[in-house]
Amino acid sequence: MQELLLNNETSRNNTYGFRYYVDFKLAQGLNFRLNYGRDINEGLNKEYENNIIGDAQPTGRYSEGRSRREVRNFNQILTYSKTFGDSHNLDITAGHESFDRRFSSMSGLAIEQTAEGIYEFDNFASITRLSGSTTNKTIEGYFVRANYNFDNKYYLSASARRDGSSVFSADARWGSFYSIGGAWRIDQEDFMKNVSFVDNLKLRGSYGEVGNDDLGDFFLSQPRYSLTSNAARPAIYWSDIGNGALQWETVGSWDVALEFGLFNNLLDGSIEFYKRNSTDLLYDLPIALSNGLNSYPANVADMFNSGWEMSLTGHVINRDSFTWDVTLQGSTFKNEITSIPDPFINGSKRWEVGRSRFDFFMLHTAGVDPGTGDQLFKMFEIDEDGNSVPVIRGRWRARTDQRLAGNRESIHRRQYYSRLFRFHI
Repeated sequence: MQELLLNNETSRNNTYGFRYYVDFKLAQGLNFRLNYGRDINEGLNKEYENNIIGDAQPTGRYSEGRSRREVRNFNQILTYSKTFGDSHNLDITAGHESFDRRFSSMSGLAIEQTAEGIYEFDNFASITRLSGSTTNKTIEGYFVRANYNFDNKYYLSASARRDGSSVFSADARWGSFYSIGGAWRIDQEDFMKNVSFVDNLKLRGSYGEVGNDDLGDFFLSQPRYSLTSNAARPAIYWSDIGNGALQWETVGSWDVALEFGLFNNLLDGSIEFYKRNSTDLLYDLPIALSNGLNSYPANVADMFNSGWEMSLTGHVINRDSFTWDVTLQGSTFKNEITSIPDPFINGSKRWEVGRSRFDFFMLHTAGVDPGTGDQLFKMFEIDEDGNSVPVIRGRWRARTDQRLAGNRESIHRRQYYSRLFRFHI
């Protein structure tokens, strides 16, 4: 408690946001709009650890970190909307957008306090750590989108966009993505007019692609060296392998769903099946440390996620002063790797075609040998038919993914296991 009273911590964050836009009406149904947005976040963290009690004694310790993040978006959008006759409705959007993100930070740590109650670097004689960096990322994009509906019953939509990211090299910077979708409002059909308990019934489906360039590093394509003060012996060291062939990860998603509202909207809900295919997945691929580093960024695999999602909401009480809704939701989930050049191990997981990226690849404990105190592990063998079968060593059961010789105390290959089902209310 005394240490908490003697120490001092300060954190401050300031956030500023600016939004500007201007609309131009060029003709009937034809509009041009400019959007500009700018967000600035500034952070300050100061921490003093006293020189009397705790691990900073007897010199005292002070650290400070400052950061500034600035994000700018600029869009130019052209829209056209038109109704033909009484039933045909069309709108088209085309535009360009630019994104710029810049982040700067610095931090330091100093010891050898001079006076009490002054929480600034001037009050500490010996600097033990000082660091700082500036990073930036830009994205340029062009897009077009069209929506059409007939008599507010049948809906069609399509879009396409092309994006370039500074994360990738100049030869692999641009990616193209598209989407298409449709919907049918069944409740608007003539044959549904006499079905009084159905208020809303819509069938919809879509397929769309989006790109991902985020692996936590804005300079993935570039091999880089880093700087270090190295205790007053500065040095430059090789820190990033880079990958000039790196390209956008593409996530293609399709879904089919039925939405409904029943009994004067007392009940509403949906049933949906989805499948999301990820291709050219971005990942820090583990490699042998003999290369000088233990990983490098790569497009390593293709995989998919699929499942069912169900939702049902009952509007039990709906009054002006009080509402009470009860929602029941359930979902299933399956993940499977469909393509990968070579299997690799990442922590407690092993990525391999036909497996899930969430499958554990671990040693299974078989307890402790009562005679020696050694840790024991389960083993299995692969028989002639390719089946994994238990191996009996006295009263111990063991497991391995390949036929191995050795006694029960050997550490053998790891086993897969994974099952996942979600259900929540």
